[in-house]
Amino acid sequence: MGGKKKEVGELSIPDPTFPAIFDRNLLESDEYKRFIYSIPFKNKKTGEVSYKKGITVSGLIRAVHPYLKSINSEILHYGAPEGRKIVSCVVKVTVTLELPSKQEIKVSALADGDVTGVPSADTLVRTTETRALSRALERLLDVSKADLNPESDSPDEEERGTPMSLTEKLKAQRDKLNAAAEEEENGDQTIAGSNSSDTDEFGEGQVKVEPPNDDW
Repeated sequence: MGGKKKEVGELSIPDPTFPAIFDRNLLESDEYKRFIYSIPFKNKKTGEVSYKKGITVSGLIRAVHPYLKSINSEILHYGAPEGRKIVSCVVKVTVTLELPSKQEIKVSALADGDVTGVPSADTLVRTTETRALSRALERLLDVSKADLNPESDSPDEEERGTPMSLTEKLKAQRDKLNAAAEEEENGDQTIAGSNSSDTDEFGEGQVKVEPPNDDW
């Protein structure tokens, strides 16, 4: 990918030639809404729960699919580092696109993980690979969490908090449902068990707020 160069001090830096291939306004369209999920974060200071949106790998692949040429994965590390007993891995994913002009765009991304941060030890490699793939696709599409959360004021890590554990997520979901039920009762409205709008196909009163397993 060539391009004109400009001088910055003693460095010669080529002008960016990375074309825009995705309209980020589509993230709000019906086509992509089903690929958007929310992750609950707990504020470290106040304990308040807030939700941040993300897009699944399936949605990202849908966006690049017209140009997708190849996806290659490479395990750079797997095992327990010296002095540790926890198994971890590092995966590199490279995505190559081919534009209608026959120009190729190639982007690589790394992700690391260990068995303490995945649903189960058996899913360590593929979960880490998915994280790396997601990063590579986001770079290609120029899509970030900020695009999905325009109302966010980008607080620091302490203010934003950290992703909640599964137990905390379930409690937050239950609290949210209970608050909604109380609000409806106070308004003299009746919630009819499984017919309530707060109940979905995942079970009694459970609301799906975390991404599916392919993008955890």
